[in-house]
Amino acid sequence: MIAVDQDPRGLQGVKVAEDTTGLQVYGKVLSGLGNRAVTLLNRTSAAQNITVRWSDLGLTTASATVRDLWSRTNIGSYGTSYTASVPAGGSVFLRISGGTEAASTTYTATSTGKYTGVSAASTGLNVVDVTYTNTGSTAVTGTLSVNGQTATTVSFPPTGSSAGTISVQADLSKGSGNSLTLTGGSLPTLGAVNVQPIPGTNGSLVVGKQSGRCADVYNNTITNGTQAEIWDCNGGQNQAWTYTSRKELVVYGTKCLDAYDNGTTNGTKVVIWDCNGQNNQKWTATSDGTLTNVNSGLCLDASGAATANGTQLILWTCGTADNQKWTLT
Repeated sequence: MIAVDQDPRGLQGVKVAEDTTGLQVYGKVLSGLGNRAVTLLNRTSAAQNITVRWSDLGLTTASATVRDLWSRTNIGSYGTSYTASVPAGGSVFLRISGGTEAASTTYTATSTGKYTGVSAASTGLNVVDVTYTNTGSTAVTGTLSVNGQTATTVSFPPTGSSAGTISVQADLSKGSGNSLTLTGGSLPTLGAVNVQPIPGTNGSLVVGKQSGRCADVYNNTITNGTQAEIWDCNGGQNQAWTYTSRKELVVYGTKCLDAYDNGTTNGTKVVIWDCNGQNNQKWTATSDGTLTNVNSGLCLDASGAATANGTQLILWTCGTADNQKWTLT
């Protein structure tokens, strides 16, 4: 368990599945090929079976070895997936080893520190491995910007004369228009970057027809009650919405698009809130492009038919105006 926490790749665990409300799967990419840490988390009041699929973790359906880290027991080799019984309010902590990595793509810089034309099959989280050489005696730092999102500070430890790699997680938009930009006054010599998706994090951009902008949570805020808005599409985690079989629009893995305080009147704020299964968090995607709140029967609306960044999202009587038309892409 300590080894998972202190894995040298240094990546964060992320939610990769929640097929049934409260039955969650979290995955963490570890150092070495085909290795993952997985937590199966049961937030319900009864024991439940929870399945982790290799495909959600960025692995193929080839066999992989499963070890239970709580009990320090080797479970065996499984292809495609593994299912465990998880106690009410409990968890199962696993290490998946020897799997086969799914396809990834390598990109060379188009100019110093800039990688353009980076492609993603879906909007979601990707692991980016950056090849570099730092012949100095101390680590140097730089910043990574992805599609104009808030920059992330990255550290490049010494490598000697040989090349090394660092790993970061980056949110990309669907398509081939993504760009990764590394900047800093003392960057090391940079090589190629390798990009691999984590399919279980895939979501959709919710794009307004009138504005061409995306449903967005301002500045990556996670506080319950934060009102949603529209903003230039960039594929950040605050714009990646998963439309579930339960008709939820989920962001950050745990927050749902919500009609505030079960409001049913025009102008009700549309906010994010912890997913709870209530009808004010359910949306019907209709063939005309509207998103209708199940509880109120009102539509997701860009307030005042405005198109500027920061325009807030509200509920309003459904009509034919383009500020109520949305595409999930």
